[in-house]
Amino acid sequence: MIRFLALFVFLSILHDNVFAGANDRPETSEEVKKLVNEAYEIFNNNSQAGIRKIKEIRAFCISKKDSAGIFSTYYNQGIFYYKMEKMDSASYVFNQSLLLANRFGSDFLANMSYLGLTRVQYFLGDYDSAVYFTRRCLYHSQQADFAHGIIGAYNALGTMLPGDSSTYYKVKTLDLALAENDTILIFDAFYNLAVDYQDGKDYKKSLQYNIQALKISEFMGYFQYAISCDALSHVYTALEDYEKALLYANLATESHQKSLAEGELEASTGRYILSYLRIGSIYNLIDSTETARYFLRKAMVYFDSSSKGEGKAEVFVRYADSYRLEGNLDSALYYAVIAKKLGIESGLDYEIMESNLAMSKIHSLFLNSDSAAYYANVALGFAEEESYYDKVEEAVQILYESYDRKKEKELALLYLKKLMAVRDTLGNEDRLKSVTRTSMQFEFDNEKRQLAFEKEKETLLLNQQIDRQRAIQYGTFAGIVLLLVIFYGYYRNYKNKQKDHRKIAEQAQELQVTNEKLNELSKYKEGLSHMIVHDMKNPLNVILGLTDNKVPDAEKSKLINESAKLILQLAHDIIDIQKFEEAKMQLEQEVYSVQEVILYAEEQVDLMMKVKNMSFENQLSANLKASFDLRLISRVLVNLFTNAVKHSPAGSHLIIRASEHSDGFLKISVADHGQGIPKDQLPYIFDKFWQVYSKNSAESYSSGLGLTFCRLAVQAHGGTIEATSTLGQGSEFIVVLPIGDVDQQVVNILNQEIVEKPVVDDFYSEEELVLMRKVIEQIADIPIYKAGSINKILDDADCDSKKIAEWIQMVKFAVMSWDQQRFNDLLRLDNNETQKTGTYD
Repeated sequence: MIRFLALFVFLSILHDNVFAGANDRPETSEEVKKLVNEAYEIFNNNSQAGIRKIKEIRAFCISKKDSAGIFSTYYNQGIFYYKMEKMDSASYVFNQSLLLANRFGSDFLANMSYLGLTRVQYFLGDYDSAVYFTRRCLYHSQQADFAHGIIGAYNALGTMLPGDSSTYYKVKTLDLALAENDTILIFDAFYNLAVDYQDGKDYKKSLQYNIQALKISEFMGYFQYAISCDALSHVYTALEDYEKALLYANLATESHQKSLAEGELEASTGRYILSYLRIGSIYNLIDSTETARYFLRKAMVYFDSSSKGEGKAEVFVRYADSYRLEGNLDSALYYAVIAKKLGIESGLDYEIMESNLAMSKIHSLFLNSDSAAYYANVALGFAEEESYYDKVEEAVQILYESYDRKKEKELALLYLKKLMAVRDTLGNEDRLKSVTRTSMQFEFDNEKRQLAFEKEKETLLLNQQIDRQRAIQYGTFAGIVLLLVIFYGYYRNYKNKQKDHRKIAEQAQELQVTNEKLNELSKYKEGLSHMIVHDMKNPLNVILGLTDNKVPDAEKSKLINESAKLILQLAHDIIDIQKFEEAKMQLEQEVYSVQEVILYAEEQVDLMMKVKNMSFENQLSANLKASFDLRLISRVLVNLFTNAVKHSPAGSHLIIRASEHSDGFLKISVADHGQGIPKDQLPYIFDKFWQVYSKNSAESYSSGLGLTFCRLAVQAHGGTIEATSTLGQGSEFIVVLPIGDVDQQVVNILNQEIVEKPVVDDFYSEEELVLMRKVIEQIADIPIYKAGSINKILDDADCDSKKIAEWIQMVKFAVMSWDQQRFNDLLRLDNNETQKTGTYD
């Protein structure tokens, strides 16, 4: 990836400067430049048509005897074939352009021809030929005095050549880039030197160049900033400073997201995936395996939604590692087998090595010595070839233990000696890391002391100036203050008399308003209590009835779960309605498949449908998608399906339709064959507490707040909801939503967790606060990135109280989301502040 990125920058710089700035390059006419641009536009839509167009332009240039134009058509035709991955054709056309360049005697044009040939050979993996053509580019760039070409050639040679030669050309690249004052080239030079020193285990120099690259990237695009943060995360992981490694890995992820949103570089997609892989790997290193799997799953999701293959095997290796660290060897082996298959498919030595090493570790724990030794031998071959000494140590350790268990003493002794030799090598690396960390800390402390001294000096000078200014100001303002005090005395006496009259009138008015509000509140509480008791009664009866059996079967467990969800949904309806009415609800809209969302909602009422032997009849338009908040709209559909099931006869079916209503709008309808709703009730079914004030209605289509929530959620999206009904025949609810901007990628709902926010009571008792403070004392000083340690303490806490259990779940969610502010707020219990944090706003 690093080699590709360096060459990508090099080729892009030269390609963008094809006909600008050197003395011996022929100038292409504006007319030909315009025609070539048109050919590129045609090529982007139809490659063959683009090829035909560039040939027509060449014929035109020949008729005009435009030598620069003829060369330009050959060169750009080669670029077209290169993009089509027709390397034989590209090589032929670039060679034709080279013949023309030699005929014209133009070093610049020869440089461009060799540049095209470099592209082809690098793509084919023939690095020797690529190096040869790059040296020809360098020679002709020097002859043409083409500074960007010289820098780009040095950069490419530093990327492709090994060892000291690589460092030599990278240093020359940096010197020339600084002389040219070109930001892109300077950044690329710093970045490549940082990677070079990292590979050589010189972490101190690697950090110095990485920090320089990071500073420059702040003035460039998100992509450059992201890869700088990613490189820093690499170095800090090698130095075992996992807190900083996580910090820069998260910064890299955020920047890759912004880079993709702005469409900067396609390479961001691959790096975005790998940044999640890096975060998951770091969490494995600090034994936070559950958190590690959370981020590794994110990487899997993005791999599935893109064509990227590099790194996919390693994701499954790290996933297997997390289960192995927990002792769940069956799951570990399952994912290791997948990793091995993907490693073979990728053909990458590193991924094949990692997958075989993962297999050997798991079989070693199974005490399957033969299999462990086999996979360790395969991994050892790749590790020794690429000089991965830490992986060599792991493989040799497994081989020694395997042969020792098998009582094959000679082989065991052989690998024991090899293990000791490898550990000596790694010991030297560890000492180097320790010295680097100590040196870095000393420099940091020194800089800190210097900054503190400078700050103290500035503060002293500032205080002296302030003292002088105060002496002048006090004399000036003393007289003014005295006059103001006298005037204020007279003015206050006059105002107090007016204020007394107003206060009496305001108090009378406030008492009247307060009395009215108390009456309204009393009615509100009476209606709310009646509604809550009524709605919770049925699911609670189900739960109580099913829990008489101490060991419920799977179906009963599912019924209990569904009933509990009904109670939870009621609580969320109350909270979300309040947020809508106070304009505090924030929509989180993304593009989804309408069919998938409807099927998801149908799954939520599956048990209710089975109990009444009912079925769905779906009439859904294909490939229908829209932009909306998944959590809200899915709950709207579940509410409508639940009401329809409740009030439909057993054995009937519900008709679900979805189609484009009109230009830019989506229409979803839910029809049942129930008793219907009286016409005089229809205008009120979406009002709050309609059920409470409609007790005499035998067949109600509202749970008190369910349809109110539906109305507010749909209106928040800019849509409408209405109902039609005929007594004795059934009802139909129609939702119309704006389709929105659907040019974005459709989010797969199967990979989304629709997380409903937990709800807690408004106040904690003193006994509960005492127990919570004991937990806080244990986790307050633990950094949030050590999620495994925090979760272990939370799991062992006393959870007899439902409120404490909900509080613990909120803390876990804050830790898993890396939300430091939320985590701090939940641990702050002074003045019983926690009672105000019952939802995740």
